[in-house]
Amino acid sequence: MINHHTELESFLEKEFNWIAKLIEHRMNSYFNHGDLKSIIYEIPFPKLSERSSYEIFLSKHDFGIEGRLIISMILASILRPEIFDVFYIKNEITGLKFSCFGGKSKGNRFIPTYRTAVFILSGNKLPIYLSKLFQNDHAFSKFSILNLSGTSLSSNLDKAMKLNPDIENLLLGIE
Repeated sequence: MINHHTELESFLEKEFNWIAKLIEHRMNSYFNHGDLKSIIYEIPFPKLSERSSYEIFLSKHDFGIEGRLIISMILASILRPEIFDVFYIKNEITGLKFSCFGGKSKGNRFIPTYRTAVFILSGNKLPIYLSKLFQNDHAFSKFSILNLSGTSLSSNLDKAMKLNPDIENLLLGIE
């Protein structure tokens, strides 16, 4: 019999590899002016086997690629923060970090914000369609899954992404 934590670790490895590929393709698209929309949907996310609490949670709520990416990014920022190191790159012209990447620094860690997720998901298009993630009828609000401030895109974009602590413990199999 396979241990629940072994199943969870195996699935999270796949999920974090998926995020790393999305980030790599997004950065390449951004700097080479490519078409992101087709890339995001061409990179398959790991199939759910429902063997871990995290997979069961994802299956139950069916967040779509956008919601799934946000939740996975939050877990990656805790368990595999080096995935986000690429966002420390500075604009050669201004010497500042790229504002479109979002993110906050905490020590030597890059903490993704909702703007970081929007950057990965929306390509060079305006992220208005993502405002649905912040509405009261979305599972993120209905079930208090994320730390949201109101229902507008603007009130949430620059917040560090965080899970409700009870949800985080549930997803990581911590009792």
